[in-house]
Amino acid sequence: MKKIYLLGLIATSSLLFAACKNNNSVNKNSNSSKEKSENIMTKKSSKKVASIALKKKKESESISKAESESKIKLEAKNKTITSNSSSQNSQFTSAQSAQVQPSSSSSISYDENTLTGFLNKYGMSPVAYKIKYEGMSEYDALKSTPNDMKDSGEMQTEYMMDQGYLDHNGQPTNKTQQNAEESTESSSSDGGN
Repeated sequence: MKKIYLLGLIATSSLLFAACKNNNSVNKNSNSSKEKSENIMTKKSSKKVASIALKKKKESESISKAESESKIKLEAKNKTITSNSSSQNSQFTSAQSAQVQPSSSSSISYDENTLTGFLNKYGMSPVAYKIKYEGMSEYDALKSTPNDMKDSGEMQTEYMMDQGYLDHNGQPTNKTQQNAEESTESSSSDGGN
């Protein structure tokens, strides 16, 4: 892209010089002061074109340098993340160190003893954290977490498991299908009366 831009700039400059040269040969009969002013104008325009080309080249070099530096930083960051993914413990440590630490004047809660603070700090609910990082089953994680630390969906899932509609992995059971069939039969018999 940069080379194409530079080639276009050179082609434009050469056309400009050729046009000025042809213009000078046509106007040979004009007085010498006019020729001098045209030469000065041509020199000024060529200097402007050259300075613009130099500025563009410097800008493109600084942009490419910045891009390469950001790529290097990104690669280093990816290597750090990749190396930290070897164990769950190291993942948790890197996640903690990568988090933005709250300032004392911030109104955002990072208290791990509240659901909001836990969500802000770890980016997931305590139940999801226990499933992902502690290897607990969904049922065990739900049972070991107090209700004030669960979101509404987790409370509903726990209730469905307790009632037998979901197994301990969160999958529907036969009781769910039986209830669906019973509700279909009762609605069809009510409609016939």
